[in-house]
Amino acid sequence: MSDRGAGAAATWPAGDLEKVDRCPICSSTQRTLRHQAVEDWSFGCAPGHWSYWTCDDCSSLYLNPRPTVSTIGRAYASYYTHRAVASGGGFRGLKLRWKNERLSLRLGADITPRLGLPGSLHAWADRKAQNMALPFGWDALAALPPGRFMDVGCGSGVVLNLAQRMGWQAEGLEFDSVAVASARHVGLTVTEGGYERLHDWPQAFDALLCSHVIEHVHDPRAMVEAMHVALRPGGTLLLSTPNAQSDAHRFFGRYWRGLEAPRHLTLFNEAALVSLLELVGFDVASHADDLLETVRESRRIARIASGKDASSYKFAPQPSQVMERRLGGHDFIKLSARKR
Repeated sequence: MSDRGAGAAATWPAGDLEKVDRCPICSSTQRTLRHQAVEDWSFGCAPGHWSYWTCDDCSSLYLNPRPTVSTIGRAYASYYTHRAVASGGGFRGLKLRWKNERLSLRLGADITPRLGLPGSLHAWADRKAQNMALPFGWDALAALPPGRFMDVGCGSGVVLNLAQRMGWQAEGLEFDSVAVASARHVGLTVTEGGYERLHDWPQAFDALLCSHVIEHVHDPRAMVEAMHVALRPGGTLLLSTPNAQSDAHRFFGRYWRGLEAPRHLTLFNEAALVSLLELVGFDVASHADDLLETVRESRRIARIASGKDASSYKFAPQPSQVMERRLGGHDFIKLSARKR
């Protein structure tokens, strides 16, 4: 057997792996092998070749075997959450100020540092602001009356900084100690720990953001329950995560950027995730769009994994020209959930 076919234990110690006997979402034991030999092509800091299984009942996708809770941290050695909140001078600083100028106009907040354009240019800048592509949840957060806000899995604090500028009493929760230190260095309020810490704040928050975090946890059902506990009745959860039913996933297979083994432990079917949220006690609305946001990076991964020049992907045929699109084939699940 080749090293590639030997499984995760060939490069990730067998004692640091655990088997997953049932679907983390619906608990079904019926499953089908979907992908083998998936590697950490995105960040290159986690050794191993990994397998994803599709749940035959809810169509969610999960990693098996997977790193244990106590060892998963080594898969984040060079993860993007280590990056500090952007700052600086020169051209980079100018770009940051222009971005913050548009964000301030778009979200109705004073997000600094900004350009401070004269009033005669506000109409022009506002048109530019309306065309900005914002991460899911930013517009929704700006539309809610400010109160107490928690970013669950806040990284180095980009959204916390933004929420403060919008008038929220903003706090973060993050298990990555390097990211916590980075956020605290710029004066943000961040608690180090996992989602279990949410039980320390029963009915404390008016809004929670969980952006591309739930796919990283070993027990997503317990995480949903913890977020429900931490919200006040009527509070809002803004939740986004990769969509296992994505057309890009179907097209790129094991090279799809949304897999990101071994950090992404569970990839969700939207209907199954909505059912889980409703079962716990949320009223849920979907904000799914038709975008395929992972195509560029998935093409790069496919080139690297196949041994071809990674730069040549720019000149390859566009997947959009040959990819069949299906209803529900968007890249990311985007939900707002109101606690009953």
